[in-house]
Parts: sequence; C-alpha cells; structure tokens
Amino acid sequence: MRLIILVAVWAVLKGTLFGQTDTLSVHYLEEVVVEDKMYQAITGLDEVSIDPAILSNAEGSTFAELARRNGFQEFRAYGTSGLTLPSLRGTGSSHTALLWNGINLQSPLNGSADLSLLTINSTDQINIVKGGGTVQFGSGAIGGAIQVTDVSDYEKGLSILTSQEVGSFGNYYTKYGLQFSNERWALESAYFQRSLDNDYTYHNLHTFQQEKEVRENSALAQSGITGQLEYRLNEANVAGIRVWIQSNDYEIPSPVFSTAVISTQLDETNRYMAYWTLGKPDHSVSFKTAYLTHLTDYENETTSRASSSEFISWVNKLEYESYSKENIHLIFGTNHRYDETNSNTHAGSPIRNTYSAYGSYFIAVSKFNLNLGARQEVYDDVLSPFLPTIGISYGVLPHIKIKGSASRNYRVPTFNDLYWSGAGGEGNPDLTAESSYNAEFGIIYDKPSKVKFRATVYRYDVDDWIQWRPNESSSWTPDNIKNVVSKGLDSRLELTIHQSSNLTLRSQLSHLWSVVTNKEVRELGNQKEIGKQLTYTPKHSGAAVLLIDSELANAVVTWNHVGEQFTEGENFKVRALSPYSVLNISLNRNIDIVNHEISLRCSMNNLLDKQYENRRGYPMYGRNFLIGITVKFNKQ
Repeated sequence: MRLIILVAVWAVLKGTLFGQTDTLSVHYLEEVVVEDKMYQAITGLDEVSIDPAILSNAEGSTFAELARRNGFQEFRAYGTSGLTLPSLRGTGSSHTALLWNGINLQSPLNGSADLSLLTINSTDQINIVKGGGTVQFGSGAIGGAIQVTDVSDYEKGLSILTSQEVGSFGNYYTKYGLQFSNERWALESAYFQRSLDNDYTYHNLHTFQQEKEVRENSALAQSGITGQLEYRLNEANVAGIRVWIQSNDYEIPSPVFSTAVISTQLDETNRYMAYWTLGKPDHSVSFKTAYLTHLTDYENETTSRASSSEFISWVNKLEYESYSKENIHLIFGTNHRYDETNSNTHAGSPIRNTYSAYGSYFIAVSKFNLNLGARQEVYDDVLSPFLPTIGISYGVLPHIKIKGSASRNYRVPTFNDLYWSGAGGEGNPDLTAESSYNAEFGIIYDKPSKVKFRATVYRYDVDDWIQWRPNESSSWTPDNIKNVVSKGLDSRLELTIHQSSNLTLRSQLSHLWSVVTNKEVRELGNQKEIGKQLTYTPKHSGAAVLLIDSELANAVVTWNHVGEQFTEGENFKVRALSPYSVLNISLNRNIDIVNHEISLRCSMNNLLDKQYENRRGYPMYGRNFLIGITVKFNKQ
C-alpha cells in the first residue's frame, strides 16, 4: 500500500509526465453572495459554493467526507461512515433541506437526510445556503438548505471515462461513464461502486490507558446508476429527465464503551425526475415532476430484531418567472407533494398531501436591493403559519456592503414522530409543527482578486421543538418540549496572497461562534437543561485553508478545528468531547494528451494522527490516504 501511495505522489508531482503540461484550475471552497443568485435564495442570506473542480477530484467520496476534509464542520456524524446529519448554525438535523435539482430529499419518516449516503460522483454543483429558507424550500429549512445540482454540457462530442480510487482501510471505488452532446442533445450516464472494509486502529479514549484497539463491524458497500438526458431547443427552452438509483449496504457499529452488537442496514433509493422550461424574452414557465422511493431494511443479528420501512414521494412543481424590467424579478409558484409510507414500525400506512403557493419580488435600485417573499402551505387539511421573508442589501462604499434578512419558518412533524409503533417507542399524533423566527445582519468587504471578508450575526428562535423522551411506562415518545435560541457570529476571510501566470496562492479563514441554548423547557422536559448548550453543538469551530495552484500541481492544505461538545443536556464537563484539530492535504494534476484527459489525485488526511470523536463512543480515522485516477477519452 505504501508503494502505491509513493508512486501516486511521484506521478502527481513529476512535471514532465508524458511530456505534457496541464491547465491551471482553482480548487477551493468559494463564498458567494446569495443576492447574485436571487432565483435560488433570498437577498441577505449567506451561501457557500463548493467549486466544481473540487467535486471532480472527489468522485469516490460522500458529501460528508468531502465537507470534513475541506473545512466545513456543521455536521453531526456517528463515526467515519455512519449516519451524518447537517446542523447549520446549530439547528437540528431535520432543519436543513437537501435539494436535488430543486426537489427536497428530506425523509418524511424522520425529517432528515443522511449525508454519508450522498455520493459525489456525478454531481456538478453543491451550494450550502445558511439562514431561514422555508419560504423558498418549504417545511424543514429552518437552518438552511444544501442544493445539489446536475448541469448538462452541450457541444462536447462523445466521451468515455473510467475512474479508480484506492485508499486506507480497504477503500476501493470504480466508476464507468458515458457522455455525449451536440447542439441540441446532452446525454450523461454512469455506473459506480464502492467498497470499504473500514477495519482501522484507534485509541480507546474511554479506557484508563487509552489502549489501541481495532474498530470492526463498520463496513460499507455502495453502488448505483446516474443518468440525465436533456434536449435544448435554445438556451431558454429545455426539457429533460434525470435518474439517480443507489444501493447502500452497511454495518452499524456500537459505541466503543458498550457491548458489541452486530447490526446491518440496507438502503435502496430510486429517484426519477422530468422537467420542462419554456422561456421568452421577458418571462419563463417551468414544470418539474419527481418520483422518489426509499426502502430501508434494518437487522440486528445479536437480538434477532428486524424492521423494514419504505416511503414513496411524488413531487410536482410549477413556477413562473418574470424579468420584464432589468432591475425587477418576480417569481410565483405552486407545489404539491404526496408522501406515503409502509413500515412495520408504524400504526397503519400514513399518507400526507402538502400543497404550497409562494412568491418572491426582487428589485434593485442603485446600491439598494430588496427582496420580499411569502409562502403558504396546507398539509393534512391543516393550514400552516403564513411565512413571510424580507432581505435587503445596500452598498455603503465602493467595496463595502451591508445586508440583512428576517423570516418566519416551520417544520411539520415527521411520520415517525406521529405514527411510530415499534419496539421501545410510540408516536404522538397530537404534535404541532415547530416554528421559528430568524433574523441576521452582516457586512461584506469585497475587493476583487485581493480580499473578501464577510461577517454575519444571527439569531433563530425555534418554538415547539420536538424531542423524544421516556414516558411513564419507560417507552419513548415525542412532545413539543423546548424553545431553543441559536445565536452567533459567522465569519469568513479570503485572501489572494500571490497571483501570477504560473503560481497562485490563496488562503481562506472561517470561524463560527454559535451559542445554541434551551430558552424554555416545558413541564415534560428536564428543567436543568434551561440555558445550557445543545448537545453535540460546539460553540467554536473553524478552518484555515491554503490553496496552491502552479504549473507543477495543485494543492489544498486544510486545518479544521472543532471546539468542546457536550454529550449531555445538563452540560457535564466530565462527559464532554474534547476540542480537536485535524490537518489534511490533497494534491491533483490534470493532464491533456491530444484530445484525452487524465486526472491524478492524492489526499493525505489527519496527517498528525489526531485521536478524536465526533460522537461519544464513535472514534474517527487516524492518519489515512487516498489515491485516484480518472481517464477520459474524447471524440469531437
């Protein structure tokens, strides 16, 4: 294995490989202002965009792995390949929408989306929107949204590609792809598979001597097919279909301080989408329909306990946009979502119909931008709260802009919250929807190609927070127990240290100060948790990134830091997770040979071999490596 790594590093760094030179490309997490994409989000919110070049060099990774290696820490992970849930600015795991080309993939069963199952291999764009997004994205976007977008590329001819990766702990990835496009048509399809033995050594931090042990029962096997076919009459009139089919078979390890339990889970997802956009010079109409299925089979071999659940969702979205005047943009839309579940842990087979109507008005006058929006939903014959939003920005000086936003948001109880009837728990059909009021204000200093700084102060008040608790019969049940306040400072600095024809040096510094506390705990809850930080929510987290682009190779050096995390609602220090910092380095080189392309990449993660946990009892990797190659044959 070490020989393979050394050969890969040599190939990446050798400047005369095949006697060819490569084109420079910048591989970094780029900050963008949402107001520049008013059709995606509301003016005044923050958005982080992961550069497509990063995605192309992380084909075999999941989104959770990619984020950890590149300085984005707002996730809660059960170990290296376990359940990974978003927690934007300290909000709950079911408070972030996951959008696949505009379709929300949050599970109606538990309200969340497991980012460890979100593969990168055929994704072109990932944008992370921070701030209340229910007006744009519907129920469940109290903290924001993660947007995953596929982009069709025209007039590229025929391409056939293969990609291979090998890494530590038995990590193997293979992909085969076909792409074809001309002036009218664009076709792309791929098959991928990944296997991960995931038996790795770690120091058990829960023993007196912190003995070295081997982590087992955490293997993973993934495979899937992605495809898209699009027809373009002109730039404003397109129609297409997209497919994403994936199977995930993995072992679920126990916490290292408990008796080992052997359990496995199989997740099979099928996602199909069709869309059509008709554009005119001053307006456009778009229609999108998607059919989603998700089957989960869980088995505990130790206790011989098994469960099975499946949900089906059908989403239809119709949207009208008007841009008759250069400085005014109008959006009106309607949405219908049908959710149905069949589970041996539910009482019956619940069905939910959700109808939505929304609108947005954007106007730009000189240095001032204003965005007004509203949404109204009806679910299960229940009228949701009216959801307004306002966003503003104003250029006070040539390079300085202030911005702000305020919104009301909500989240509907999930099917598990309402109808669970499995072992050890019982749902509560009397739950009400969570609601929140979000506000933020920020300043942006932007001197292109030199320095960019953004700082945002925010406050979210989330009422009727749903929490599962033991009842009188020692069975777990959910209730609207808490009022939670999340407030803090989210800042980011980007610097261009040096820029020339053959070398570019850039740096990025980010920091999140997040105080997320229980403002009120109702009678059924633990009153000792009032004023305490929410579990697994660090007050401080940040990253420093150095980006080097040269004729020789491109490199990214990332230092990630996560502060102390409490594991108990009463914030006992003795059971808190210690702060940790992790250093990662990645190298890549793109080579053109006639019309063909070769991409070589190598990443070295946790170089200092830091022993740490993201979740109590779930150790993360020590030092580990990954190498990969992609070969693309092109015919114009």
